[in-house]
Amino acid sequence: MRLQQRRKRFFAALTMLYAVLLVVFCITRFRLLFWLLGNPLLPETGVNLIPFASLMQGIRQYGGLSWDMLGNLLMYVPVGVMLCYWHNARWWQNALLGAGVSVAVELLQLLLHTGSCDVDDFLVNALGSFAGAAAFALVLQLCKHERNQAREVVEIIATLFVPFLMIYVADFFSGGENFLFGYLALVAVYFWGCGRWLLRDLTPRQKRWYVLAAVAVGLWFFLFFLIGPVSRAVRMALKGL
Repeated sequence: MRLQQRRKRFFAALTMLYAVLLVVFCITRFRLLFWLLGNPLLPETGVNLIPFASLMQGIRQYGGLSWDMLGNLLMYVPVGVMLCYWHNARWWQNALLGAGVSVAVELLQLLLHTGSCDVDDFLVNALGSFAGAAAFALVLQLCKHERNQAREVVEIIATLFVPFLMIYVADFFSGGENFLFGYLALVAVYFWGCGRWLLRDLTPRQKRWYVLAAVAVGLWFFLFFLIGPVSRAVRMALKGL
């Protein structure tokens, strides 16, 4: 029971942290921080109300979904999950609520002159929110509609992604510098602490599944961030031939 309460508090803190990151990345876009550091506050505005225009431009330019759009999609998956966790409503209602969050973000970007208001951003964000809500609904179905049990599963799964979120933020501020060994050390220390303070009550079988899931998420993350930019550079080089 003590570890369950600890995981619940951890997930609550993670939710608040993610809300802050969503505001910083999507609304203020670090402009206030840059202004405090002495950089000029130049307005950044733009409006696109034509559906799929930006998506098609990214496909023509990169040969697939642009990394910005893919990042938007992945960023809103936790929004759908967290809304389902905290808000006791049907999954599709929480997904629609996540889409409403995306609308608010796009409008605030326009009003604060911190980014463009793009209908394609909204569509991709809403898709991410629906994916996250659907994932929670699947977990709930597997738990035979025991909501508290589904929440416990989500709390445990959420611990898998924390170090990689930290690496993503650190990589953003480092300007793309390669700190691979430092990142690996961070991941190792995190999971050691996680196993000691949050997951000691798991059965041996559950721990084995957790380790396999952590390895899979880690491989996907590093392949996404290391090979993804390389493949994009290769495609751009081939286009120039």
